[in-house]
Amino acid sequence: MGHKGTRLRVLLLITEFPRWAAARHWSYSVQLGLEEGLAAHDIDVFTIASPWLGTVRDIIAGKRFDQVWADIVHSPLDRDLLEWLVGVAPVRVALIGESLEYTDSESLQSPLYGNRRRLVEERLQFCTHALAVDEHDVDNIGRCTSIAAMWWPQSIPAKYVSREAFPDGSSPATFCGSLYGDRGDWLCHPQLEPLLKERHSPETATLYPFAFDLLQYASRHMGIEWLRNRVVSRAWLAVLRSIRRRCFRRWLRSLRQGGAVVNLPTLLKAYPGRVVESMAAGRPVVSWRVPNRPRTEALFAHGHEILLFSRENPDELADHLTRLASDRSFSHGIVEAARLKLLRFHTMERRTHEILMWIANGETPSYP
Repeated sequence: MGHKGTRLRVLLLITEFPRWAAARHWSYSVQLGLEEGLAAHDIDVFTIASPWLGTVRDIIAGKRFDQVWADIVHSPLDRDLLEWLVGVAPVRVALIGESLEYTDSESLQSPLYGNRRRLVEERLQFCTHALAVDEHDVDNIGRCTSIAAMWWPQSIPAKYVSREAFPDGSSPATFCGSLYGDRGDWLCHPQLEPLLKERHSPETATLYPFAFDLLQYASRHMGIEWLRNRVVSRAWLAVLRSIRRRCFRRWLRSLRQGGAVVNLPTLLKAYPGRVVESMAAGRPVVSWRVPNRPRTEALFAHGHEILLFSRENPDELADHLTRLASDRSFSHGIVEAARLKLLRFHTMERRTHEILMWIANGETPSYP
């Protein structure tokens, strides 16, 4: 896939947020998980986190790459930097980890949502390929641009998929995420209140959030010579990897403490990372049925690998949680079927291989 006799060289530009309060919601699998997936295929990966984009020219001076993979939604990529990246690699892959279409009411929650499509379309001009988590965005990119676009369902490195026995479903189900929109109403619903509890990320009681914030603070206040130093950037990234991976393992362990994990309605019109992460942790997943996304719904079989409920029907969610709590055999069956589906079709190693094959020969993967 690289030059004859050489390893493929990929420059991976990942997003990192300035504070853990925001960073904790960003899935490992759309960030450093990609690094793990590429490395599994003996790819020569050079990773740069967004705080270092201002000096990326100095850090990779003299290097050339076969591909650039870059988050074009959250990273601070100005036009000058995007133009420079065109000369860095012939293949430039846009990572689109958010939906691009929002209703008027959703856009009112933040001006970022209303401007997101325009921002992404401006940045796509400098890319040759696009990976989008929302299946509708893949279709729109294909209609409106000459860029090759691929649907990018979430995955997880295989080593994180639990093979251990899991506890019974006697504990309430858990929801882990931000309480925007009507999510708080779901948690307070009379039928759901005894069955569903909010769970906070487990690292909040550790020093990891402080260490993360301190690391980001250091990157913002280093002198320019330090920011240009390749050794310093590698050391900074090594500390980031350590914090992220330790927090991710804690997160997966914490998911096992509930009888099930619920994916409440989201602004993202796709399954977020927490769906596959919860399956990997060995918990049954109950998710809202994402409207008008048939390929997303087909990723996991309702009633066999996942349970789905309508946004308009809290009673349906309550029925699912009640059955999971009372029928241990059914709960275990959901978990085992989802685990096997993950290992067969939704590991990061498989996903990155599919992406690389698609870039190389246009072979679009299917997700049974």
